[in-house]
Amino acid sequence: MEERELIPVELDDADRTELTPEEEARLQALAQQIRIDDSEYVASYGADAQDEVRGAAIAALGNTRIGEIDSVNKLVNGIDKRVRDFKAVAQARKILSVVIGEAKYLRRKFQPVRKYIETNEAELDRLVLLFGADIACDDNRYEANRKTSRKLLVYVRAGRAALKNARETTLEQLKAKAAQTGARDDIQAAARFEDQCNAFEFHLADLEKSRTVAFLRGPQIDMQKKSKSAVQSTLNNMKYQSIPILLDGMAAALGLSHLRRGIQLADKTRQATDSMIQTVAELTGQGAIEAAEARGRGVFSLEAVVSAVNTYIADSVKYKAVVTQNLERARGASVELAKLEERLSASLLG
Repeated sequence: MEERELIPVELDDADRTELTPEEEARLQALAQQIRIDDSEYVASYGADAQDEVRGAAIAALGNTRIGEIDSVNKLVNGIDKRVRDFKAVAQARKILSVVIGEAKYLRRKFQPVRKYIETNEAELDRLVLLFGADIACDDNRYEANRKTSRKLLVYVRAGRAALKNARETTLEQLKAKAAQTGARDDIQAAARFEDQCNAFEFHLADLEKSRTVAFLRGPQIDMQKKSKSAVQSTLNNMKYQSIPILLDGMAAALGLSHLRRGIQLADKTRQATDSMIQTVAELTGQGAIEAAEARGRGVFSLEAVVSAVNTYIADSVKYKAVVTQNLERARGASVELAKLEERLSASLLG
């Protein structure tokens, strides 16, 4: 095939606005290589970009994660059921705890929930990582699709520019030669080249359709990414919010049950201590009475009585002093305990 003179392609203002400088340089180089009269070349023109469009469509179908969505739905429903069961347990514990004991009842009800969470923890982590990787993959797919769309744009613009140049130069030259010579070969050559121009224009129309497919795929990839982001957000909320809150609620319910049990034991201990103190007081008083009666039955002198009375008076004064001192200490302790209680309340509220 004879060599042709390389003539710069004239671009429309719309093409110059839409193309980057790098794309325009590639367009100029590509337009000079186009051979409209080479059927094999025309058939392969832009085929690599069309293969990319087709391959991306096949990959997109395999990236829908239908099975994983079913797993997410099952997991979310399972956690939701456990949350509702927890609410039912919390409301029913006051009635059932009278029969079987609150702490025992709560442990029996919470054990299946904890086991379910532990069993599905690995699956939850797998789904979180899977959808995170898919979102990153969608970003890569979007960028690859954008490049394919831009590549097709260059193919189409270069082809149109070359087609326009061929019709305005080569085709016109062939028609002029056929009109001038009237030779059948020249007439057939002009008609054949015109058919090749038309065939190349149809091929460019096919490339434009492939570019439209690639252009429309961008919003589709974004939609898939948004849906996966929503699923990932649901999984993260379940992993970092719903499950911890559920576990905290179960721990709080069990802790409250243990606290109530501790208060009951403290009340029993206090009652036993009070009873013991009362018994000791009664025994001490009885002993004092018996000792006094024994002293009354013995022989005594007036001096002994006077001495005993004086001793009693002195002991009474000392006793009152000790009682007064103990009362002051008790009152001071009550004041200090009140202050401590106020400080503890303030720290808890703060």
